[in-house]
Amino acid sequence: MKFYRDSQNKKYRQQNAGKIITTEDLQRKIDEDTRINNNAQSAGKGDSERWGIRALELTNKFRAENGLPALSWNQRLHEIGIVHSKDMAEGRVPFGHQGFNERMRKVPFFVRSFSENVAWNANCGDPVEVAVQGWINSPGHRKNMLSTSNLCGIAVFVHYGRYYFTQLFALA
Repeated sequence: MKFYRDSQNKKYRQQNAGKIITTEDLQRKIDEDTRINNNAQSAGKGDSERWGIRALELTNKFRAENGLPALSWNQRLHEIGIVHSKDMAEGRVPFGHQGFNERMRKVPFFVRSFSENVAWNANCGDPVEVAVQGWINSPGHRKNMLSTSNLCGIAVFVHYGRYYFTQLFALA
């Protein structure tokens, strides 16, 4: 972390050459970099929803290409999924579908069918697109994306640069 801060401070001083830089300016820059880095390490609720909705848009584009109607965003499915994404990211459960039946029982409305896709990735340009493309290219995940479901919630949790996705489908 010290090397990172030193390199950031050097970059900041170079960008502001000729200006008087106080220690308060440097501390403010360090605080800002730390805040940005911490946010990237553990994305907030708003980020999860924003990325989830983007993943749903890509999913719906894929469904449209296959002659299927769009799925509707379901906030409750997102909330159920974020717990699983976070648990996978923080190692409380292995990456996968452990606890699927419990997630299904948490759905507060009657469902005729329920399924899920999970994914994780890191160090890629567009983690959301990479996850959706991975699901499209996997027969089992693709089947869920092309199911008769009408509701979807997708949760994304970021932990130390790794993106964990839980995509929940329901036919209500």
